[in-house]
Amino acid sequence: RLRRTTSNSAPKARSSRSRATDAIFTECAKVASDLRRCFAVAKPPERIRLSVWGAEHGRLKDGSRYKPWPFQVEILDTMVAPRTTMFTWMKSARVGYTQSLLVYIAHRIVNDPGNGLMVRPDKDVAAAFSKEHINEVLNWPVVKQQAFARQLAGTNRDTITEKYFPGGWLKSIGANSPTGFRDHDADFVIFDEVDGYPVVAGVDGDQLALGHKRLEQSHDPRDIAGSTPTDEAISKINRRFLLSDMRRYHVPCPHCGETQTLVWGHGRDDEPGLRWKPFKAPEEIWYQCKNGCRFEENRKLWALQNGLWIPEKPEV
Repeated sequence: RLRRTTSNSAPKARSSRSRATDAIFTECAKVASDLRRCFAVAKPPERIRLSVWGAEHGRLKDGSRYKPWPFQVEILDTMVAPRTTMFTWMKSARVGYTQSLLVYIAHRIVNDPGNGLMVRPDKDVAAAFSKEHINEVLNWPVVKQQAFARQLAGTNRDTITEKYFPGGWLKSIGANSPTGFRDHDADFVIFDEVDGYPVVAGVDGDQLALGHKRLEQSHDPRDIAGSTPTDEAISKINRRFLLSDMRRYHVPCPHCGETQTLVWGHGRDDEPGLRWKPFKAPEEIWYQCKNGCRFEENRKLWALQNGLWIPEKPEV
């Protein structure tokens, strides 16, 4: 009987030890996984092409995948290029500047975290932008993967204009408030719609100078500004553009092949630009290239896809 009792209890004891060991290994695996996610912030950032990363992870407002237009590719890649410390985009309306900024912000949260300031014309506009667009970025799949780490970083501190993530934060401020620039050491500052700013931020002076000063303690500062220009004489974005390498997007003529920048023109036959006829009640419209070629509407996409950025001051 004793031998039977001993032989019957031995498998039960081994089974209990096996279950306990399995449970320990399972818990250890969970802890290891959590630690990997928490310490991911210490991983050196990869050198990436932001246009490629954005095409894979960026999302549009409807949740569909973002695909950069050809002219946006170099813009995105230049934002994260190692030698870029100041980036200026003087632009027309509806060219994807906001979407490019959102891709850059998502990249900073996921791949290269740091402290950031988002400067909009006033506090209300800054809050509206954060509520509509920054919250949208936080719901992109690649960013949501960091939900656990974001909780550890203190997302319970999040407000409409302040978002926290492992290794940094993003705060949206108004250019009309001098106090918004104080007490913040940042790694990147984004100035949006610069020509919509007040002339100065109270008694503290120019907003671009105030924001740039916030970067002095950063080992890899990024100063990004973009805007549709207003009056050339007082335009803040135009002044910055003149200090840059002044890249302009050149497209080839589908007929003669010469690359050129597109201009509005004045409707005269002896200059490039938009043409239409009859002049006072147009029934057809086209673009005339600098050599006089007729550039039809249906060739615009081809020209855009084959364009390139050419700097006027490559030495900068």
